[in-house]
Amino acid sequence: MRKVLIGVVAILVVLVAAAIVGPRFIPADSLKAEIAAQVRTATGRELIIDGDISFTLLPTPGVSVSGVRVSNIDGAQAADMVQLKSAQIAVALGPLITGTVEIERVILVEPVFELEQLADGTNSWTFSPADPSTEQDTGVSGGSAASDGSASSIQLNDLVVRDGTVVFRSPDITERIEGINASFGAASLLGPFRAEGDIMLRGMAVRLDAAIGVLEADHAIPIRFTTGVKDAEVAFSGVLSGFPNKLRLAGELQGKADDLAGLITTVAGGVPSAALLASPMAIKGDLSANDEAIALNNLSFSLGDINATGAANAGLGETPEIDLILNVGQLDLDRVLTDFQSRRRKDNGSAARTGGARGVDRAAGQTNGSQPADGGAGFALPASLNATIETKIDAVLYRGGVIRQAALNAQLADGELTISQLTAQLPGSADISLFGFVSARDGVPAFGGQGEVNADDLRGLLAWLGVDVSAVPLDRLRKLALTAKLDGAPEQFNVTDIDLGIDGSRVRGGIAVALRDRLGLGIGLSLDKLNIDAYFPPAGDPTAPDSATTAQPSVGKPGSDTAAAPPGQAGLAFLDNFDSVLQFKAGTLTYRGKTIQGVNIDGTLTAGTLDLRDASVKSLAGARAKVSGRIEGVATPAPAVDLNVDIESRDSDRLLQMLGTAPTFTVGPGRLQGAIKGNLDALDLDLTITALDAQLVTKGKVLSPASDLEFDLSLDLMHGDAKALLARVGGNGKSAIAGRSPGALRVAAAVTGSLKKSAFSAGITVGGGSFSVKGQISDAG
Repeated sequence: MRKVLIGVVAILVVLVAAAIVGPRFIPADSLKAEIAAQVRTATGRELIIDGDISFTLLPTPGVSVSGVRVSNIDGAQAADMVQLKSAQIAVALGPLITGTVEIERVILVEPVFELEQLADGTNSWTFSPADPSTEQDTGVSGGSAASDGSASSIQLNDLVVRDGTVVFRSPDITERIEGINASFGAASLLGPFRAEGDIMLRGMAVRLDAAIGVLEADHAIPIRFTTGVKDAEVAFSGVLSGFPNKLRLAGELQGKADDLAGLITTVAGGVPSAALLASPMAIKGDLSANDEAIALNNLSFSLGDINATGAANAGLGETPEIDLILNVGQLDLDRVLTDFQSRRRKDNGSAARTGGARGVDRAAGQTNGSQPADGGAGFALPASLNATIETKIDAVLYRGGVIRQAALNAQLADGELTISQLTAQLPGSADISLFGFVSARDGVPAFGGQGEVNADDLRGLLAWLGVDVSAVPLDRLRKLALTAKLDGAPEQFNVTDIDLGIDGSRVRGGIAVALRDRLGLGIGLSLDKLNIDAYFPPAGDPTAPDSATTAQPSVGKPGSDTAAAPPGQAGLAFLDNFDSVLQFKAGTLTYRGKTIQGVNIDGTLTAGTLDLRDASVKSLAGARAKVSGRIEGVATPAPAVDLNVDIESRDSDRLLQMLGTAPTFTVGPGRLQGAIKGNLDALDLDLTITALDAQLVTKGKVLSPASDLEFDLSLDLMHGDAKALLARVGGNGKSAIAGRSPGALRVAAAVTGSLKKSAFSAGITVGGGSFSVKGQISDAG
């Protein structure tokens, strides 16, 4: 900019000289060619005066000119570097006697400055005088002028620009500053300088006020600069040293904004969603800068009630480097979220009153340049920038608790962000840590790393998160330890190598999450052991749920005012929100005092249909069980099942006792095999029970099994020794049949009806004889 100023002043000096000499000796029209020649000699550029030129001598020497143009460099987009609608120059008469040129006032009307840097580095603001000796005469070279004092003999009291424009072009950007209405002054070409006024930058009204002291070699040059937009202002006060070769800047930088959200809206467009940003902001620090680096030390920053300290440094080498350190004392996140919700409700109400749909349409159409209309090339981290950030928050107030020592250390290099530390201490004597890498993968952000959570008071942590654990005994939910590897992108995220320990139980495995229109989950987990009973209050505990009201789901009955949702309608409704592949194994479970070993669930949930490849238990009260098949509509009130069942027990009495059934005789080993098909309205059964050395085949239909049970069944019972069977079921080991055994027993029966009233018929064969029975049973329950 100094070179631009010197070039402009050189042109003005020529015009001033013409103003002084011209009126007496040279006609005005003839003077244009002489002025153009002088400018060409001083700057190497062509000066064209399309308009009139006039002179005055008394009382103040001056010149007025219109239609002035100064040529640009070869290859520039604009033919002219400078265009002036008109210019007026007035020179003080008294100082001329002492050989000093004091320009009292210069008025430039609608000037346009076209500044351009070409791809080869050539720029339009560097002048090449036709006669090198003119550098010393005109002050183009600061060093030469300073040595002989010629620069200090030219004084510019007031340069007024009215409705000016500055255009800067480079191969990468084009920037335009318009509406420049400002006043500039210079005691000499070496200063001191002053500038004040207003400009329009990207549609914003920006005010400026600056002053620079005398440019002296090896001296501290005072400098002051203030600029403001709306209710925001940035000010700098300090010194410039190392003139003219190795410039260094040092001083205090201050900034403030009454409403940061309003400032962002003005500068970037759009309304920030964070309510916190609608707060006053202030920043202060010690700024130092040279051609290699910029540093902001002793940094203090405040936003509303948030106060932070730190430092920032930027290296200006071939690969820019940025280092930021920021420490925050306390962040009241509860208040921030409350303010955000309040503002959101207010904005939604305002949108509803003013036509929310139109506002949404307008917002959707604004990209603010952040994303190309065609989708662009996608996400990418800058490979030509290195940066580090270290930030720490002593206390975060959230959900009525305190998160302490939240810290983040991250580094950006070679297009990859390394999170070397992300830690925090949570309520419940818990700590969380994360490290990993963020990079671009197929045009989207991707993360790979590892996380860890440890809690010495899991109960306290869960309570802080809003989970009610009051019914869980106090000796449970004490400790938690979790480690896992994380990898994924916005549409696919994987959690692998999960190692979770809660109390004395341990879970290992992995989870894959597909974030699409319908959530997809892949779950593979293995549990070593879990005492389920230990997480329920002991019998008789006043905190235990009322078994009379909670043991069985309530089902609405005909005629009642309210009907509770059937089992599964409310509790399993969430299963209709995602698809999943599930593989779960458990070594040992303890439930109701019974040990369950070798649990395995292998299935697929798709669009509400559960395909069970294997749901099995190796040992349940001495029994093994396996279920496979399909359940359709698992989240509906009446899911449809098509299942194959196989239950085999070495001690069926233990199993029946656990299920709440206590026969009067000893069953011993037994097995149940078969198929169940239907729904809660109607089930088709095809089951075979083998026990007591007998076999019972049951086929038929069961209606409304969840309410008023009805059935239409056929039963076929076979045993090789009728006397032995009757002895087994008699309870005393003695058969009702005296003497030797009559032989095999077979009962073929049909039962139709309900537990209140049913009809039955049976054909019974014992040895070589047979008989039939037919009748009704009432109140079978």
